[in-house]
Amino acid sequence: MATNNSPVRDLSGMEYYKEVDRSKLRPFQGVGIHELRRLAENEQDPQRSYIYDTIFTKTGATEDLEQAIKQSASIDENTADYISRLRDLIVMLTRKYKRTHSLEDLNIAIFRAQEMVVASPEEHPDRPNRIGDWINLMLTKFRDTQSRNDLDDAVFSAQQVGASVNIGQSNTGGLTVEVSIPRAGSENRRTPPAPTLDIDFAAAAAAAAAARNRSTGNRNPFTVEAVLSALRAGAMMSTGGAGRLGSPNLSRLNLGDSNLADSSAANSGNANLADILGLLGGADLGGLGLDSMDRGDMDWASILGATRLHLQGVRYGQDYENTGNVASLHRSVEYNERALAAAPTNHPDRATFLNNLGYTLQRRFELIADLTDLNRSVDLARQCIEITPLSHPDRGLWLRNYGYGLGTQFMQTGDLEKLNLAIKYCEDAVAAGDPNNPEVADWMSSLGVWLWRRSELMGLMEDFNQAIELCERAVSMPCLNDHDMAGRIGNLIGCLDARYERSGARSDLDRGIELTEEALKLSRVNQTHRSGLLIQLSNFLSRRFALTESVGDISCSIDASNEAIAIIPKQHSFRATWMINQGVNYGTRFKATGNLADLSKSIEFSSDGVAEMPHGHKDRGRALNILGNRLLEKYSITKSNYDLEEALLRYMEGWSSPGVEPSRRIKIAQNIANIFAIQTRWKESSNILEEAVKLIPMVSPRALKHTDKQVMLSEFAGLASLAAATAIHAGKTGEQALQILELGRGVIAGLLMELRGDISELEKEHPDLAKSFIALRDELDGPSGGGSNHLMAHGKAPSLASRTRGRLEADQEFSKLLTNIRAQPGFQNFLLPPTVEEMKAAADPDPIIVINTTRLRCDAIIVERDNIRILNLPDLALETAEKKAQHLQTSRLSTEFEFEPLLEWLWDVICHPCLNALGFEEAVLDDDWQRVWWIPTGVISQFPLHAAGYHQEDSEDAVVERVMSSYASSIKALVNGRRRHIPSSLPQSNHAVLIAMEETKGLPMDGSLPFAKEEMEMLKELCPSLQLTPITSVCRKADVLKHLETCKIFHFAGHGLSDPMEPSRSCLLLEDWQTDPLTVGDLRDHKLQENPPFLGYLSACSTGANEAAKLADEGIHLISAFQLAGFRHVVGTLWEVSDSACVDIARTLYGTIRDEGMTDRAVCRGLHMSVRAVRSGNIAAEHSTRNAKVVSAGPVVQELDFDWVPYVHFGV
Repeated sequence: MATNNSPVRDLSGMEYYKEVDRSKLRPFQGVGIHELRRLAENEQDPQRSYIYDTIFTKTGATEDLEQAIKQSASIDENTADYISRLRDLIVMLTRKYKRTHSLEDLNIAIFRAQEMVVASPEEHPDRPNRIGDWINLMLTKFRDTQSRNDLDDAVFSAQQVGASVNIGQSNTGGLTVEVSIPRAGSENRRTPPAPTLDIDFAAAAAAAAAARNRSTGNRNPFTVEAVLSALRAGAMMSTGGAGRLGSPNLSRLNLGDSNLADSSAANSGNANLADILGLLGGADLGGLGLDSMDRGDMDWASILGATRLHLQGVRYGQDYENTGNVASLHRSVEYNERALAAAPTNHPDRATFLNNLGYTLQRRFELIADLTDLNRSVDLARQCIEITPLSHPDRGLWLRNYGYGLGTQFMQTGDLEKLNLAIKYCEDAVAAGDPNNPEVADWMSSLGVWLWRRSELMGLMEDFNQAIELCERAVSMPCLNDHDMAGRIGNLIGCLDARYERSGARSDLDRGIELTEEALKLSRVNQTHRSGLLIQLSNFLSRRFALTESVGDISCSIDASNEAIAIIPKQHSFRATWMINQGVNYGTRFKATGNLADLSKSIEFSSDGVAEMPHGHKDRGRALNILGNRLLEKYSITKSNYDLEEALLRYMEGWSSPGVEPSRRIKIAQNIANIFAIQTRWKESSNILEEAVKLIPMVSPRALKHTDKQVMLSEFAGLASLAAATAIHAGKTGEQALQILELGRGVIAGLLMELRGDISELEKEHPDLAKSFIALRDELDGPSGGGSNHLMAHGKAPSLASRTRGRLEADQEFSKLLTNIRAQPGFQNFLLPPTVEEMKAAADPDPIIVINTTRLRCDAIIVERDNIRILNLPDLALETAEKKAQHLQTSRLSTEFEFEPLLEWLWDVICHPCLNALGFEEAVLDDDWQRVWWIPTGVISQFPLHAAGYHQEDSEDAVVERVMSSYASSIKALVNGRRRHIPSSLPQSNHAVLIAMEETKGLPMDGSLPFAKEEMEMLKELCPSLQLTPITSVCRKADVLKHLETCKIFHFAGHGLSDPMEPSRSCLLLEDWQTDPLTVGDLRDHKLQENPPFLGYLSACSTGANEAAKLADEGIHLISAFQLAGFRHVVGTLWEVSDSACVDIARTLYGTIRDEGMTDRAVCRGLHMSVRAVRSGNIAAEHSTRNAKVVSAGPVVQELDFDWVPYVHFGV
């Protein structure tokens, strides 16, 4: 043994890796620097690394040394001089480390030195020096990090090659290290594997017990891993909660008193079965029952040989898990491959072999990102499941491993089907597991991870919440070691981070940081998940910077990412993504400080990340988008066309990348369109935006809850309007621009219209298709959280994850069914958006005016029975409209707010030009009123276009003087309403449900509305003349929803509440509003199409208000909810209304219906006459307002000369 006693080491004591082979450098010693650089340009020259090394000795430039390393690292390991080149590479790496003190350089040097040791035969004369320098490098790492874990790794690794490291204390209080290294030929030398004795004994015991239990059908309590982990000489620890390589049961194995070490048979590498089974006779194996075992059909030699190889694979796998030793992982794969190849098909542990090989391939994929490893891993896991009985005790573990592999495939390709299957198999694993088994907590955690990933992709809040619940439970359950607990905490951290990104809850952010710091304390420096925890800490600090704007936070975020990237292998599957994220971090700090060095770093990291990411990776589009953003930022400084073109190229590559989710692809398209706009390439800009709009429905699939759809769609507010405006700017027709708007607006309503469309013709012509349509429709349009019919049909009580999967499957089937239906003759346009001809027909006899407002331009698209044309509105500016809308929202009840300027502005910039273009240039004097349909988009939907004008006495410049007005959220809504309302075969109801909420408990002064009772009495008196029967004793949600199913008219006089943060929670305030409010969501989910009511009259505040700017084009308010439920007409309000004016408006409207009949036109005409009467009558200004947020029982401060303004009609 050679002994070296010294203080904690540095690289000055290197024996083998002192210098690069001089013979390789000699040809270049006398060559000048310029000639050397010329020679280095030849990429085919095998000596390039030595050329660059020579250049480095002359220049001292680190980049020249890096080139030398890069060339050396690329050498093929099958070349004859690979070992000598590997030695020179390690010399170069240590030389670079001395300059940079970078842990990344040192880690690579250690890894390569370990490779050299593994490649060294025991009798090789250089082996001791190679071992010594390898240990020296590890001790140098300990010197730098001062981490006890690094010192432990050095000691353990030394022991594996027969060396020893003794730690002492010097006179000065520092550490001393004594390294004893076996010399070639030394009797003390040994190889890394455990003694042959232990492997043979374990193989025999495991094989015999497994075979016996295979014949009896019992589970073998002495699994391969259990036996092996019981053998002290193996120095193997269970992975505990990870459970991926087995579940030890140490208490059941007693080795007894036999002296196996003295057995020549046991020490022989070629021990035969009889000899080894003979050894078992001296051990107390707890009644394995070998005598009763049927051995007739067993190929014992093959079984024992395969088991022995497998045990070696397990040991190397455990070494990798405990130490991060990459060479051990490769050896584990090698032995597991050999074990599976050697095992006969009837080997009792074949499923275990399949699982363990699959698992080690999965781990190797994570390290080197070779998709071949991943795909084979998943296939092996599938085979394992297929041959495993349902009652097998390890089935849960193997289901989890299969699910984990499928989820990892999703992370690479973006294949949603893989993700759904990952959730299914992890869920099956949890269901199959023993709740008292600590491993089950890890399976729960895995299930939580994949639910989180699906929620991130699709916006499913149910998945988010269940993911966090599962990960919280996993963290609270017992764990066998810190390593696995750190993994569980890491999964919970990821879920909290994702939920914070969606909800913005500061508690999630603060707890995430706290948990990350806790998990980092539990993880050892060399453990594989530590880098992931550092990245998560970086993410949280970056998010906190967005709140605090503390440069310290973003700087610490950058430091954490740099540390993670430094310790992760270059081929690791996550490395490219983390480099991209680091590019984002540097870009964030650049925006905060203006430091151009940060921008350069941002571009560098983003470029390197893109270069390292496989072309088929699901995140490649995101990576390219981020790189494009950085280059566009650079262009904003340099104004260089080169930078702009580079950004465009990256965006275009991202747009065409496979596997990019629709939401990401839309964002990339917006960036491409922006550059085309900068270059005034309007046609290309229009084309790419049109493609983006086509993707919007894919962001909001039918399977999502409406609230989840809202979150997803809010990211793309205004996209359809911008695409339409760009199309107009590019010279496209009004028809084209209008089709873009119709596709990209009212997506949620459009999906419901599709599900609730009239299928009477389909039932007549294709009853089987209609039956399938109804079944899928009922599942997708059923109550939120309902059970999945798909799963219920198989007798299962579905879990939340299963229900979600069932709805996703139903969504896919529904899309296929629609394709099938549209392939039938005469059904080509079944439930499709209206065609151009249908849109024109919708404007007969009343024209439609669509107002489109963007920063690029503002236009009216005018639809008439024979034409669709564009009217530019040059005086309308989006910025001005946004300011006026904000002022209207915040100040309309104040003494300083004046309606006149707002209504006059609307007339001047929108309504007057539109009416003139349609020929409505004068006031109506003969009571022969024409109607126009208004379809405002975006912020314009908050304005009362019907009330625009100059309202001084005798003025004819007002909309109410020239036309009647009705509103629609879109042309498809108008067309759908007309398609849907065919005469019903059911008896027509004559019920009028009348609700008067004179008081509303829970509001200031009980929300007193003294005129509500008068309004109801007036209506009850009118009912006989309207041939209606009044129903008045209905004031609670459940009763209201029940009576809606049989009413003809629904009239509500009370308070409405608009929720600007979550418009689907806007509600009518009934008696039980505080515990069970009647919301937009409730009404939207109610289906009355079979017997549709005629009129819903909402005599309350803000029933047509949607102040959520990002959802303005979705038209989410009470009026639209009543329409989607099936009401033919709805009258409501844009904001607070006068209590007493409500009576007059209602009296005139119903009086008109009484006089002219219950017709579509009578509703519009009745409201028009009502508002004109109130406008001209100047109703007194002393009223209460029907507003749940602002309730006044006395005089309202402002004179309410404009009480009529908020009233609007939506209908057909």
